[in-house]
Amino acid sequence: KEVEAAPTAESCVNLGLEFFSKGRVRDALEQFDNALELNPNPTEAQAAFYNKACCHAYREESKKAAECLRIALRDYNLKFGTVLNDPDMAPFRASPEFKELQEE
Repeated sequence: KEVEAAPTAESCVNLGLEFFSKGRVRDALEQFDNALELNPNPTEAQAAFYNKACCHAYREESKKAAECLRIALRDYNLKFGTVLNDPDMAPFRASPEFKELQEE
């Protein structure tokens, strides 16, 4: 039987992305939260916050999406163009919260 390696921030982000691609949004969110508790490096933290925002956008939870994006943009150097171009962010771009974020 294979011994499972202890989860790392990177493995949690990757598992979260896999869940998200299969429509398992709640499981994906849990993995991104786990990643943030595992001492992520800045790249991993940016990915976790950004992908949490994608999950919230998918669930039309615009306020939560905006909070995650704010952190990714402010603290982890996320490029705003990513938000503008990502199809996963389409539901969020239609929200008043997106307009607020754009004006900040």
